Order: sequence, then structure tokens, then C-alpha cells
Amino acid sequence: MRARCTVEEIARTANDHCHRDSYMVNKALLQERIAELVRDKRVEGIRHSRRKRPHGMRVVIELKRDASSEVVLNNLYRFSQLQTSFGVNMLALDNGRPAQMNLKEMIAIFVTFRGEVITRRTKFELNKARDRGHILVGLAVAVCQYRRDDPADPRRADASTAREQLMAKAWQAAMSRRWWP
Repeated sequence: MRARCTVEEIARTANDHCHRDSYMVNKALLQERIAELVRDKRVEGIRHSRRKRPHGMRVVIELKRDASSEVVLNNLYRFSQLQTSFGVNMLALDNGRPAQMNLKEMIAIFVTFRGEVITRRTKFELNKARDRGHILVGLAVAVCQYRRDDPADPRRADASTAREQLMAKAWQAAMSRRWWP
């Protein structure tokens, strides 16, 4: 990984602006390391470095007049955490068996896995919606049948009598065809 750096010329002095997306890098330790490199004369040409507070991981490094920004930047990449590398264990399960993979194989297997997860989730949600739809169609049939032919209005009877009368009726489910395929 390498920090993004820009070089700006400001009134005869060069400023290196290094912005690092913080990935296990502490800004204060980075600045201390840069100061230590300057003190030990491993990196020459730096006059001053400071942090820019509102910009997250932004560090401004002011160079001396005779310093080359490319040389200083390459030395900072070499000796500080502006450039780091890290190892990745590319061992994963492929069809239940562990396998060492390259990046292309890892991405292909991940995409296949995500496709399976999305398919299973969609089928589950579809079945859940169908079950809910079945209940709603039943309620719609009951309401339509209740309103269509009701010589003994259950609203006038007590709750237990109304329930018995509704349960005793023969319901016509054919009217649900307009709601349910």
C-alpha cells in the first residue's frame, strides 16, 4: 500500500502533501518516524513537517530549497510507513475442501457464493409472501361471503353465536380467483 502524495510549489519552497488512508497507521507515530529519519540523516531535504487537523491523515512536509521532491518522497516511501506491504492468506473452502487460491479464483468463488445466498434469500422471501397472500385471500373471501348473503346478521348476535354461524356456512372459494392465481 502506498500513500497518495502531491507536490506543490509555494513561494520557492516545495511542499509534499501526503495523504494516507489509515490502514493500521498512526499519524503521530508516522510523524515521529519522519522526524527520526530527518534527525538520523537517513532522509535529507526536509525542513519541517506538520499535521493538517481537519483533513484526517494529511501530513504536510516542507522541503529545503535545494531538495528534490522525488528523491525525498522515494526515501520516505522506503523508510517510513507511507508505503507498506502486508501478507494475505488466500486459503478458502471450495465445495467444502480447503484450497489455496489466487485472487481471480477467490473472487470467482465469492461471486458464486453470493449468488447462491441471494437466490436462497429470494426464495425464502417469496415463500413467506405467498403464505401471507394465502391468508389475505382467505380473509378477503370471508369478508365478501359475509357481506353477500347474511340473513342472520352475526353483528346482532353475541360473539359465540356469530362465530358458530360463520363456521357453519359453506364458503365459495371461486371468488378468490381475482386475487390469487
